[in-house]
Parts: sequence; structure tokens; C-alpha cells
Amino acid sequence: MMGESEPFFGVAATLMRRILVDDARKRNAAKRGGSLIQVPLGEATSLADEQSASVAALDDALKILETIDARQGQIIELKFLAD
Repeated sequence: MMGESEPFFGVAATLMRRILVDDARKRNAAKRGGSLIQVPLGEATSLADEQSASVAALDDALKILETIDARQGQIIELKFLAD
């Protein structure tokens, strides 16, 4: 149990999640023609794009978990984003 710092880490984890998800969604939107900058195919498949998809998938999974058990969703969010 985190004690008095628990609310801080909870807020920090939630904000970090929102920032990462927003960035991932922007990257994914750009891949679908949102920013029409032409780059060589090799550069287009970078590690950052793979991570963006993973962050978006994590967010989707957390949303599903939160509908089932909000507390468990919070625990997983803290584990991945406040650690």
C-alpha cells in the first residue's frame, strides 16, 4: 500500500496514460494519411510506431478491465505507468 502518496501516483499514472494514448493515436492517425509527409518505407516502420500501437492496445485493454473491475484497472494502470 502506498499510503499518502497513493493519490499522487494515481493521478500521475492517469495523466501519463492519457499523454501516451494521445501520442499513440496521433501517430496512428498520421499513418492513415493525417500528415501526408512522404518517407521511405523502411523509415515508416520504425519502433516508435510499434510502441504506439502497443500503447493504444494497452489503453483499450485497460478500458475493458475497468468496466469489469475498476480497482483492478487502477492497479494495472499504476503497475505499467507509475512504475
